[in-house]
Amino acid sequence: MKGCWEEMAADPPIELPSAILIPIARIRYGFHPGARGGVISATKFPEAIVIVAPSGATALRMDGKEIPLDQILKDLPLVEEILRGLETQIVL
Repeated sequence: MKGCWEEMAADPPIELPSAILIPIARIRYGFHPGARGGVISATKFPEAIVIVAPSGATALRMDGKEIPLDQILKDLPLVEEILRGLETQIVL
């Protein structure tokens, strides 16, 4: 059996004096069988970052272009949970 699959993941929030950053990564997993077993691999790629500031939340791709926050929330519901938890920490 040979296979490769990907998933999105949110890393723990990083607190800065004026904002909180939520790193978003794409993780690629692979399994490649061989004569003596096989190789399992995982590679983590930075995908985007959600910036939460008193003015609101913004999502940026790693090239700096803004992406709809709704897209991140749809692809990765965990980010919405993190944002709900941060509401008590951020003064809006």
